[in-house]
Amino acid sequence: MDKLLQQRKEEWIFGRMDDTFRRLKKSEQYLKLRKKQDKNEEIAERELQKLKKHERITVRRYYEYDAELRYAEAEGAYAQGWRDGITLMIEMYSE
Repeated sequence: MDKLLQQRKEEWIFGRMDDTFRRLKKSEQYLKLRKKQDKNEEIAERELQKLKKHERITVRRYYEYDAELRYAEAEGAYAQGWRDGITLMIEMYSE
């Protein structure tokens, strides 16, 4: 894919994701989940401190890679949804 086109696609996707996060921050359900996750994060951090340094690094590395993988999957699903929507619109209006 052309570098400029790839950059524009990423800007568009990031913009849409920003819009989504702004909407989520107004969602009572999301805010409750976020609060629970923050609490769990504090507990997990206390437990991590009980591990040896190399063990903490291993656990943190796992979660960092997991987050990167989930982001890549979400980005791929979002882009596919975008392509599917465009394809559907083209099919609907070309009949």
